[in-house]
Amino acid sequence: LGRIKRVLKQDANYRRYLISKSMVNLGGMSAGFFAVFGTEMFSLDGRGVGLLTAVLVGTQSVLNPTCGLLADRVGHKTVLAAAAFFVVLAPLSALVYGGTGAAGPEGTALASAFVSGTVPIGLLLTFVFLGTYLAADHTSSLPIILEFSPPEDRPTYVGLTNTVLAPILIGAPILGGWLAGAAGYLVMFSAALVVGTVGLILTVFWVREPRRTTPKRVEEDQPVRTAS
Repeated sequence: LGRIKRVLKQDANYRRYLISKSMVNLGGMSAGFFAVFGTEMFSLDGRGVGLLTAVLVGTQSVLNPTCGLLADRVGHKTVLAAAAFFVVLAPLSALVYGGTGAAGPEGTALASAFVSGTVPIGLLLTFVFLGTYLAADHTSSLPIILEFSPPEDRPTYVGLTNTVLAPILIGAPILGGWLAGAAGYLVMFSAALVVGTVGLILTVFWVREPRRTTPKRVEEDQPVRTAS
């Protein structure tokens, strides 16, 4: 426990990363609700939901190697900044194409041109954005931790990162579901948009690319010597 405190105290850039990543992960609260939103809002049938799933998986499959190549060239921080950008675009697109019908807890069919089992192109874009976020996030979330830390401290950094971010990953969809049920999709998507935007700004402007710095080993506390 003392070593963890020293890591957080001594490594300011890593501390900034944990804060910004927590905000981005919290901004992903809407990720699990786009299919439910589409079903309620646009009366999607099984084929429509299957198409959205195919778009999501296909986007990740195509972009996983692309994100890896990009990370090798420009760094994992840039890839994670891109992930934050798309975690903002996903709920934004749902709000734009869903219209004010997203305000109701059950959703309404105000966008009548897209109802009756037809998947609206706006919702397809939402799943493309979501797949891009997931591909970029999965590519660089772990490797960037290895760039923050020297080899001898990597187990501490990896364990600390998982410990800090796990409650956010668990709590975000719970919070999103509560907001959607209590206040409607409009409020939930708007909250995800705002929090994700904060995470994007922090990632871009607050966190430095760790690849450009030399990781320093965590210094142990020196024992206090008393005069004999």
